[in-house]
Amino acid sequence: MPETPLIGIVDDDPDIPAALSSLIRSLGYNTSCFRSPEDLLASSELNRFSCIVSDIHMPNISGIELVSLLKA
Repeated sequence: MPETPLIGIVDDDPDIPAALSSLIRSLGYNTSCFRSPEDLLASSELNRFSCIVSDIHMPNISGIELVSLLKA
């Protein structure tokens, strides 16, 4: 049986990841939430994510910059 996809959620507002996680899990996916791009990038599960949903406007690293870092 194939492994259930893992979706990463990154947002500095704590309410958004909780709501998105609940919605995505109701669709049958696993989720992992992060309060910052730095936390996501430091995750030991980074290579397991099938998809990342990210806020664009965050302190230090924007969602757009995060895309570039993930590609590298």
